[in-house]
Amino acid sequence: MNTAVFSTIELMTSFFLILIFYQASLTSYDIPKQKRLFLCMIICNILSLCSDVLLRLPAVSAHPLIQTVLELTLIVPFYLIEYLFLEYVLAAVSIREERSQLISFFGAACSVIGAMAVFIALTAFPESTPPSPFYTYLQIPGWLIVLTTLFLVLSYRRQLGTRRFVYSLLYILIPIVAMMIRYTEDSGTFQHLAISVSIILLYTFVHQTQSNRLKEQAIQLEQTKNMIVLSQIKPHFIYNSLNTIYYLCEKDPSLAQKAIIEFSDYLRGNLDTIGSGNPVPFEHELNHIRHYLYLEKLRFDDYLNIVYDIQASEFYVPPLSVQLAVENAVKHGICHKPGGGTVWISSAEGDQQDYVITVKDDGAGFDMEEFRNNSLSIRHVGLRNMIFRVKTQVNGTVNIKSAPDQGTTVEIRIPRT
Repeated sequence: MNTAVFSTIELMTSFFLILIFYQASLTSYDIPKQKRLFLCMIICNILSLCSDVLLRLPAVSAHPLIQTVLELTLIVPFYLIEYLFLEYVLAAVSIREERSQLISFFGAACSVIGAMAVFIALTAFPESTPPSPFYTYLQIPGWLIVLTTLFLVLSYRRQLGTRRFVYSLLYILIPIVAMMIRYTEDSGTFQHLAISVSIILLYTFVHQTQSNRLKEQAIQLEQTKNMIVLSQIKPHFIYNSLNTIYYLCEKDPSLAQKAIIEFSDYLRGNLDTIGSGNPVPFEHELNHIRHYLYLEKLRFDDYLNIVYDIQASEFYVPPLSVQLAVENAVKHGICHKPGGGTVWISSAEGDQQDYVITVKDDGAGFDMEEFRNNSLSIRHVGLRNMIFRVKTQVNGTVNIKSAPDQGTTVEIRIPRT
């Protein structure tokens, strides 16, 4: 295979890696650190491939300085890729922090020593064309990183899982084969292309994992929608509201009429939500909350106090998400506290390019450890549904703070679009 064909293959591979870099930058990772490491690996390999192509140009050999710079750009990213993948594996396994730091330091030291040694060999002894014995010995730091990574992958294969283990193993073995070939003939191109193949395989694993996660989320979202439909049929609240209205019909007919309007608007809001699961304006959600709390206030009177502090409303939320937090505050917070309490509802622009909605109560509270560990708790199913829908529908986050007899605070953050 001649030089022109080699260069063409490398340029096409570089272009393909640029596309992968773009797609990978849009992909969400379970471990954010792995995303940053993977993107750096792609950049390093693109630099190596492009440098390898430029070094074959006849005009480059006539400029020693340019040739030296390109060789440096060819060598340093090669060692850096090996170190980055070592960190990539470390991020995927649970390992003691002291040991992890030691391995990271070892990999970084080997990368620096190896890159400097090989670069000095290529620039100080240009007549010693690889693979000379001296050049082979200088590969030892690189081999140490590769073998360390291989040891980690084999040692933590169960923790990595079958698919991740296989892809990680292939990522290591393919460049090793190319390095073996390099010792038999001058075929550096194979080595860089082998790393490109490894990166593509690794991206394939990430893409498949993302696809499986989206399928699982779609199934979970469908199940959640069904639960939402069922959760909107609240017979106890309906019965209690009707009993309150029945009592008011004799005591205060005008107030009973207003209560009927509020109750009708509340039911209409629930029915509209069942028909559509799309995000709704916060003002719409807030109106629904006001209908709900108006009826609960009629029922509990001074036992329930409500404080609003609405400073921002020009954003969207999942339907009945904030409503669930408010209902949880009343039902599980205030109702379980002797003497009643207060529910605070506020919204404002956050300091992280987002909107912050806070639902706070001084009610009974609950044990956060139980909430985290007991995923099957019926008491907290509403909050869990709210967390899932905020995350999947508007890419938001939910932070819950609570303790027995100290109330509960639910903070919902919605990114600005």
